[in-house]
Amino acid sequence: MLCTDRIGACTCALDQTQGGRLSAFQGWGALQDIEIDSDWRNRGIGHWLVGHALRWMLLGDMRWQVCSVAPDNTGAQRFYRRFGWNLLVHDYKGWVR
Repeated sequence: MLCTDRIGACTCALDQTQGGRLSAFQGWGALQDIEIDSDWRNRGIGHWLVGHALRWMLLGDMRWQVCSVAPDNTGAQRFYRRFGWNLLVHDYKGWVR
């Protein structure tokens, strides 16, 4: 039986140089989004998708990979730590009083 329903997706960006304007980011890839349908979570699908995305970035000659996670998204932070990724920088957006 073939499943035709979408249960997850993962997107990456290979060009972090903005068309060559930021040459210091040559060789950097970014994991941009990962989304797993709630009925399919905790089954290893996210791990499988990210693993394939990382290998795809290496094929694109991206020697370094980064991702961005909201500071309050502790579940995503735990997920990415399983890949050996650690916090690089805190980035808070918006206005704070």
